Amino acid sequence: MMKKSPLARKSKHKSLRQKLYAKAEKVFHAWIRERDKNCITCGQLADQAGHWKHGKLDFDEMNLNGQCRACNYFRSGNLGTYTIRLVDKYGLKAVKDLERRAEVIKKYSMDELKEIIAKYE
Repeated sequence: MMKKSPLARKSKHKSLRQKLYAKAEKVFHAWIRERDKNCITCGQLADQAGHWKHGKLDFDEMNLNGQCRACNYFRSGNLGTYTIRLVDKYGLKAVKDLERRAEVIKKYSMDELKEIIAKYE
């Protein structure tokens, strides 16, 4: 059996930026769940923060909304209903703007992550 080369293994040590990102994500998701209480797609108790555009706009208050585990995980976000609810909540123009903003890849700086933590903690 061949061993993986040291370069092929993922480091178990996270960088400071990765640690800040994880903390920012944790506090932001908790804030979303507290803000929303109920699932945007089905109305059940929200126990997760669901992304409309996953992997993008990770700290955008409009892009993330409270969702139950069933909608977020088992129904892959229930995106059809999610979109309708976003339009109901914010209007079509705002949702189109959110979709346009999601096309830009955003890498958060360490200072931005610290600001997010301070704002939502």
